[in-house]
Amino acid sequence: MLQSYSSSEIVLVANPPHYWGPQPNVTKIIYEVVPSPATQETLLEKGGSVNVALNIPLNQMSTLSNYTNLKVKAGPTSSEYYIGLDENVTPFNNLDVRKAIEYAVNATQLTQFSTFGYGLPIQSVIAPTIESYIPAFKNYTQNLTLAQEYLDKAGYPPWLHHDLLLHLWRPPHR
Repeated sequence: MLQSYSSSEIVLVANPPHYWGPQPNVTKIIYEVVPSPATQETLLEKGGSVNVALNIPLNQMSTLSNYTNLKVKAGPTSSEYYIGLDENVTPFNNLDVRKAIEYAVNATQLTQFSTFGYGLPIQSVIAPTIESYIPAFKNYTQNLTLAQEYLDKAGYPPWLHHDLLLHLWRPPHR
């Protein structure tokens, strides 16, 4: 039974007093909304007042896993991130430039870096945890030679290849 509710603070759920079945061992559940990642981390570090914390920023996961009183578990989500290119804007309106970009990027490395080691490259615009997921898209394998060939085909002079590809993709440094 919902006993009290505040949209930005606490939800309190208690046993209904006239429930006809066996009484549960838990008398109430308190859901406290803690929007600040810093406050979440402090509460988790102290221990005892938090049983479950969801949506922890990925860059905090390794710090939290160092606390001896915590178990940090990561699992699949329905989140997906992508890099979109406006095909109406030069140079992205050229298919050969877009193919060059696909071949210039190491998708696995980019995904691992941008998700702090927790993500996987996918072959769809829909996350694999969604029922309608179909791995319909081909993931390109990084091939800088092919990337340069596509830039040649797009009409970019060889001296510009390095600068264009470097600005589109810099290997991550931690």
